[in-house]
Amino acid sequence: MDDVTSDGFHDFVKLPTSTVYDEHYIQAVVTAEALFGLAEIFHHTSPDYVITIADRFETMSTAIAASYSNIKLVHIQGGEVSGNIDDKVRNAISMLADIHFPCSSMAYDRLCELVGNSENVFNFGCPAMDTIFSLNEDFQCKFLKEKLIGEFCMVSIHPNTENILESIKCYEKVGEIIKTQLHIQFLIIRPNIDAGNSILRTYLDVLEQIPNTILKNGLSPHDYGLALKKASILVGNSSSFLRESTLLGKPALIVGGRQRGRDSFDNIKYVPDDFIHESFQTNYGKSYEPQYVYGSGKSGIKILQKLKEYGVK
Repeated sequence: MDDVTSDGFHDFVKLPTSTVYDEHYIQAVVTAEALFGLAEIFHHTSPDYVITIADRFETMSTAIAASYSNIKLVHIQGGEVSGNIDDKVRNAISMLADIHFPCSSMAYDRLCELVGNSENVFNFGCPAMDTIFSLNEDFQCKFLKEKLIGEFCMVSIHPNTENILESIKCYEKVGEIIKTQLHIQFLIIRPNIDAGNSILRTYLDVLEQIPNTILKNGLSPHDYGLALKKASILVGNSSSFLRESTLLGKPALIVGGRQRGRDSFDNIKYVPDDFIHESFQTNYGKSYEPQYVYGSGKSGIKILQKLKEYGVK
């Protein structure tokens, strides 16, 4: 909410879609609730276009509400592969969308094959990367200045909705590393709201008691990007650990199967849970040449310019 208002947007409606739960069916319930709320909003505001991003179940609500309301749908980040149910959701949204902005050449090729043509498909890179290019280190967030003094590892493990026990085991292995690397701080970002997040949050309450561990519920895009840039290594299954890390040249250990199928580069290591500790020791502090596969910092502007050609004001 603060990020939206700080950008100058004050006329908006907040839909209650975030919750902590473990049952899979709640994802369907939240999708339905968001669908109902968005359909009402679109009916009363009559937008010409609706923009939606990526592969979340909340995004599915946006796509369905816009399509059935006969509103043109714009989809960003189509054509990527990440395993889990996300692929099904992303591809379903792509089939509903009218204008597409994939974020890499590989995603562009997949998306053109999926939708059957390239007439309304444009690869300008990923707007999320624009934040990385615009990081202002003179305005570091307070906790980075006061809490994270020295080297740190950034951890983000979301639920694998196909196998929640896998995510728990990954956290257990990371916990072993934390307890043996007391000279390193560990910044852990609490999991997203996918099914199984309640179990993971309970386990994290235990890890928080370890002195060199700092837990955060979330960070602003700027602070999150800054944390990625400052970290000595990334461990987890967040998509940003595969996408933003490539631009930053950061070593990223990807655990579990949540992100299987993602485009991979030299800095990314897919690590079986039994080898997380060994891989951590081997890759800690390494640096790699930045890769610009997801854009060069002007993606948002290029997307806006293209949308203006379609008549978006």
